[in-house]
Amino acid sequence: MTISATESRISYSGNGVTTAFAFPYPFTADADLVVILVDADGTETTQTLTTHYTVTGAGSSSGSVTMLTAPSATQSLVIYREVDITQETDYITGDAFPAETHEAALDKLTQIAQQLNTGLSRAVRLPGGDTTTDVALPLPTADYYWKWNSLGTAITFVPASSGIADAASITYSPAGTGAASRTVQARLRDRVSRNDYDTDGNFDTARATLSGRSEMVVRTEGGSTDRLLSVRLADFVSVKDFGAVGDGVADDTAAIQAAHDAVSAGATLVIPFGTYMMEGIEFTKSLNIILQGTLKRISTATFTDSVLELSGDDSSITGGGTISWNSANPGTDTGRGEALRLSGDRARVDGITVADTYTLTGNGIYVAGNNCSINNVTADNCTYAGVRTNMGGLDVGGEPTDVCTIANLKVNDCLRGWVNNAHALNISIDNMTVTNPKASAEVAILGETGADVKFHTCNISNTHLKHDVIAGALTKFVGVKYVNLVNCTFDGNGVAGVAPLILQNEHTGTDTYQENLLRATNCTFIATDAYVVNVDHLGQWRMVTNNCKFVLTTTGSDAFIDADSLYSWRSHNDEFNTASGTSAYIVRCTNWSDPDRFLELINSYFTGNDFPYMINCVAPDVGQFTVINPTLEATPTSSNIYTNSATKDAGVIISQQVQNKGTNFGAGRDFSAWASTASGLTYADYEQGDRVWVKDVGDTGIYLYIAGDTTWRSMS
Repeated sequence: MTISATESRISYSGNGVTTAFAFPYPFTADADLVVILVDADGTETTQTLTTHYTVTGAGSSSGSVTMLTAPSATQSLVIYREVDITQETDYITGDAFPAETHEAALDKLTQIAQQLNTGLSRAVRLPGGDTTTDVALPLPTADYYWKWNSLGTAITFVPASSGIADAASITYSPAGTGAASRTVQARLRDRVSRNDYDTDGNFDTARATLSGRSEMVVRTEGGSTDRLLSVRLADFVSVKDFGAVGDGVADDTAAIQAAHDAVSAGATLVIPFGTYMMEGIEFTKSLNIILQGTLKRISTATFTDSVLELSGDDSSITGGGTISWNSANPGTDTGRGEALRLSGDRARVDGITVADTYTLTGNGIYVAGNNCSINNVTADNCTYAGVRTNMGGLDVGGEPTDVCTIANLKVNDCLRGWVNNAHALNISIDNMTVTNPKASAEVAILGETGADVKFHTCNISNTHLKHDVIAGALTKFVGVKYVNLVNCTFDGNGVAGVAPLILQNEHTGTDTYQENLLRATNCTFIATDAYVVNVDHLGQWRMVTNNCKFVLTTTGSDAFIDADSLYSWRSHNDEFNTASGTSAYIVRCTNWSDPDRFLELINSYFTGNDFPYMINCVAPDVGQFTVINPTLEATPTSSNIYTNSATKDAGVIISQQVQNKGTNFGAGRDFSAWASTASGLTYADYEQGDRVWVKDVGDTGIYLYIAGDTTWRSMS
């Protein structure tokens, strides 16, 4: 046969199933094939013919090897040809030329040549262009190593002591100005590893010898400054450095306290991922806390403190973690029981969750320090408020000094969203949502002050609240001097009797503001069978609304605004919407005894179903009413302005739009019909926007006085 292939070696990867492996090269006898099994770690095991494998195809141009056990997926199989280097062909003188025998001998010689070539190609060789001729190795000698001679022309043996040095004798010279040359051994001793020592004690002793030695320098990727490793690591401390486990079982109180005690003010303390069981802890230092895991209170036996209190000024807590009580046994006590208390000034909370407070008055976050900020916080399953502010500072003049800002607060399954019951200069809330308030709640958000406290300004924006199944008011402000609402929605959500907004001031102490102002812009108030805005106590509140919408749904006899205790209201560009069957007043003021009170409706828009009165004011001495350019898609069915005052005139400005509708003034008296009475005054006698004064003197009739006229004219 002929031999055209130049290779004589092939390898396969095992799979634990395949046993037959092709050998695509010629071979003469079964024993000419060598089979090696190679393990994953490189261990080679030469296989034995018939014991581990069988061969077919000897004497042909190819064959195969069949393993008795399939190589595993971590093994490989190498097959190559290796023939004996012998010459067994004998030519007999005078015999005919043995062509087949001669060709077989040539085949064997070719196989031997390929076999030798394979060995040479896998050997260490000099480059083809090298002229060195003497590459013989010296006789083996113990503890000697190879090296080229000084001319690079031959290999010699030399003792180890005269060549390769140990770490104690090799000198290392760092690059750069001021670098000192030291041995490799000395540099290695700058570092010690626990793996080099048999006990912790011996390791600690060795580590103590590092004092004063040079340290490794590191640079953050993308940074520009080299820093000592110890300095870099000191940027933050982990509670796990002090033995905290974070497995949700072990008591980590002592470890977390030790971490706090060990760091300096201003340091960063990391609480890594995990659940850290603990009793109440107070951090008295100013720290930057990165809370990645969960801090959970172990017991509920003591409920007079918090899970965590930050009493150090300028503290912060971030990181996306959670602070909670152990909610397995919710309590009925009235102690503190909050998750997080901020008693230091200028505390900052960002991106954490507070949950599962224990007591009936347990808050998610309790703020007692001044100028604190709360951002991106979720309060879940708190027995009282998601956030409670209770700062209480006053200056020498008796005015409040403390402020707090809250943004992106999500409150779920808590009794109330936010509560204030102490002196406060300014509390600002932006983007708060309250969902699923607890069934026993009265309000979803509460700005409430206790007796004789001063709450100066409350700003709420981008906040959308909806009642679920609870009774009472959705939003209540008590004694707050200035309330600013922007882009807010307060929705009673179809729950009968729920007033979206209640304004109160039942306190008369010297520390309580006696004049209160609510400003609402781009807000929506929705009520069902209840006042949309209920103003209560002492007539101290003033309202200014702009681009707001007041919605009263389902059958009822309530007013949009119960203004009995409202001192004044300026309504600009507001919409009033009544639902089917609603017999509501836009404003009811049945107890206005102060003639200086006033109501101003400018560019009002009335939609939905008709309503009995625009303004219903029955009082012994009413205030002033001004209506400019109303748009009536829903119209009064009885009268625009209804009063029952015998002693005070009601000043009114009426647009042409109202007049042309022929709507009523007073107790059913038709304004359009009055124009053709004996009074002799017609529409041509005045223009749109003329001032019209209305006077109702009870049973004697209603009189009007129009700008440019000279006398009161009766509508009787």
